[in-house]
Amino acid sequence: MAGQDDFRLNDLFQELKSAPTMGHAAGIEVQIWHLWNLTNDPAVDRILAGGTAAMNHGGFDAALASFNTVIEMRPDFAEGWNKRATLYYLTGDYERSIADVERTLALEPRHFGALSGLGLITMALARHG
Repeated sequence: MAGQDDFRLNDLFQELKSAPTMGHAAGIEVQIWHLWNLTNDPAVDRILAGGTAAMNHGGFDAALASFNTVIEMRPDFAEGWNKRATLYYLTGDYERSIADVERTLALEPRHFGALSGLGLITMALARHG
């Protein structure tokens, strides 16, 4: 099992709560992100990775197509929604970003990346509103 349903996440979140140093916490965070980005379906994982790479290099149309495909194939996969929320944030489509963050959090309430993104959206809306 991978993604937000991976059994290892509960232990990692417990470790994160009691991490003795910021460095230790950062290492745990990397492990959590790794699990969140896996579906146990190599085809979906490749599409997600390709979309992420495209987004990171400004290929927003290609990234959107990839993330839409991931969501169609695995609508229960929180990170697919979170990646698309990030893309919408980067393109200034805050309304759609918020909707995808809400879906991410419905699937994985502990998703600190989505919570952080929601904070960034709120700040951006306050600046522009």
